[in-house]
Amino acid sequence: ILNGTLPGKLDILLRCPGERVVDITCAVKHDRVSTMLALVNHAPDKLLDLVTNCPGPEKAAAFVNFVEPEVVIWLLDSASPLCLAQLLGTLQSQSSGATAPAVVAQLVQEVTAEQLLKVLSNVGPHGVARILENTNVDLIIRMWTGSLESLVIFGAAPLSAIQKDCRAAATIKQVTDSIQRCLSSFPQLALCGS
Repeated sequence: ILNGTLPGKLDILLRCPGERVVDITCAVKHDRVSTMLALVNHAPDKLLDLVTNCPGPEKAAAFVNFVEPEVVIWLLDSASPLCLAQLLGTLQSQSSGATAPAVVAQLVQEVTAEQLLKVLSNVGPHGVARILENTNVDLIIRMWTGSLESLVIFGAAPLSAIQKDCRAAATIKQVTDSIQRCLSSFPQLALCGS
């Protein structure tokens, strides 16, 4: 990393507490070091904000490990690093066993930046986290990218609010899992495109 960093970029990142830099660097997979270098060389100041504000180095490292560098760079350029850090910080492991950063990676790879930013602006990072934790992610992607996107984007706020209740959230998760299984089994039933 030291050898691959452009002049003037590393000093910005080294403003972050040393222990945090070491923890994140150790948690980044060997084959993803080039991704980390791309981020350091592209927007070290924004990466510093993300790394400094992201609770837990494993979540920041997982973001680097699971999301393509172009997508992370685009996110850092398009959204507030503080907002991204809050989103990563609020996510928990999914009940399906997938890690939260992997779910976020799937979301940012399949949903356009404009759609994702609209949802983030409507419900905030905690609301998106609640939706991702309590709703079938494949169904979310299908709906956020389909022909009913406007309805879904505006419906995200009420869905997130309802999911503050644990029982309602668990029920919504079961129902959306069932809907997604049905849509996957019978593609001709897909109303929202995919």
